[in-house]
Amino acid sequence: MSTSLMNRWSTIQKSVSKFTACLSEIEHLNQSGTTEHDKIQKAKAVYRSQNNDVPFPYEHCWILLKDEQKWLYHGKKDKQRRRSSMATSVNVTHTADSINEGEGDNVSNGNNVEFERPIGRKAEKSKKKEERGSFRRCSEFHEKRTEILEDARNQGLEFLRLEKEKMEMRRKKLQSEELDREERIMMIDTSRMTEAQRKYWKGRQDEIIGSQPSRD
Repeated sequence: MSTSLMNRWSTIQKSVSKFTACLSEIEHLNQSGTTEHDKIQKAKAVYRSQNNDVPFPYEHCWILLKDEQKWLYHGKKDKQRRRSSMATSVNVTHTADSINEGEGDNVSNGNNVEFERPIGRKAEKSKKKEERGSFRRCSEFHEKRTEILEDARNQGLEFLRLEKEKMEMRRKKLQSEELDREERIMMIDTSRMTEAQRKYWKGRQDEIIGSQPSRD
């Protein structure tokens, strides 16, 4: 994948993560009578206040990503981090006290200190796979959106082209009808007309002759 595409994904990922955290804060308030739409709007306001009045620009990506495992548990990360920190502090204190009280007493009594196990290779691979899947879906969404916009643009251009052709055909038709009318006037036989009639049609013919230089 190109570097620019990866950078783009990184930007989207960070922004969606921030918005998810804002939404988790709103949901944690558990305000009665608040709809899902209200929560999203409040989360947008919080996001904007925390990001120099810049609105959340990737709602379409968040809609695609929000049901992914990573984003489902994003709101619980802070709570888990606090619990992990407290557990580590208690375990370390307990270990130090055990060493001071006696050599190996806690081990023999089965009171071993258990620390949180690091993430396994399988879990790490699963996490990376989920991230790649999210990235792929977001990329596909952008590609589809680009295709739709391009199709709409092409359809708009085609519509304008057809309208232009219609106008040109209408103009030529009117011009042809005008030429036929003028030709009939120029071909009128005035020899059997009264003096008034001859003057009238002679004036019309003069008008037609006078307009010739200005015609396209």
